[in-house]
Amino acid sequence: MLRPLINLILYSNLWIAACAAAMCWHTQLVLTGEFQLQPLGAFVFFATLLLYAMHRLVGLSRAEGFKDKGRYFVIERFQTHIGLYALLSGVGTLWFSWQLPWKVWWSLVPVALISMGYVLPIFGRGRRLRDFNYIKIFLIAICWSWITVYIPALELGLEYNIPLLFLFLERIFFIFAITLPFDIRDLEIDRANHVQTIPAVLGVRRSKILAIVALVISAGFAAFTYRLDAYSDGGFAGLISSLLITGAVVIITDPERHDYFFSGIVDGMMVLQFLLIWLGGNIG
Repeated sequence: MLRPLINLILYSNLWIAACAAAMCWHTQLVLTGEFQLQPLGAFVFFATLLLYAMHRLVGLSRAEGFKDKGRYFVIERFQTHIGLYALLSGVGTLWFSWQLPWKVWWSLVPVALISMGYVLPIFGRGRRLRDFNYIKIFLIAICWSWITVYIPALELGLEYNIPLLFLFLERIFFIFAITLPFDIRDLEIDRANHVQTIPAVLGVRRSKILAIVALVISAGFAAFTYRLDAYSDGGFAGLISSLLITGAVVIITDPERHDYFFSGIVDGMMVLQFLLIWLGGNIG
């Protein structure tokens, strides 16, 4: 009973969508001291659900020779369900998008175009942006940070807030750090698709070191934000705790680990970070 439930949560993309919403709430907490269940969070949830459903289905066509393994076996078996989830999440995305201010709409256009290019094979020889060497991890870090930092700040009217710059940089390095384990996981399939990634060049050990360095830099930017009083003492302690736990997860990353480790635990560091900051802020 437990495995089907975990598969549903992870491979229907509910979990990664929850992670995206949690990162938006994280930004609200840092900038205002509280978070609210507003249309933007729902929009980000459903848009992430839609985008990742499309990514699963398109990516399946690039996984020849891997469809009997791990997550691809589950996705192949339930691709009709995933298509239905994409349809429903598309409706949710449209519904909540109409409730957003125009300034948010226009700021979403560049990242929406990049995201669609990342998922859909619209470039020469049926390639996606993620199929170009080295750039996918940087696209992920920038797009996720834009959606979960700048857009919530824009909606709040705090887009010119100085701590926002440090928060944006903190988020970029954090997302970069938790994306590297996925490139480690995907070494074999990226090699089969002739896609060069950082772990393919540096190797697993050096890629882990790079991820740890990125987490340290993320903590450094958070310290600047803390000095500007965007964090409470407890909230800052919660952030540092989350980065330490994330570092431990990076260290034990291995390409042979079950996909639950990556799609569940590594992605789950986003939810953990939000929860620890929220709890820390309430306690502190």
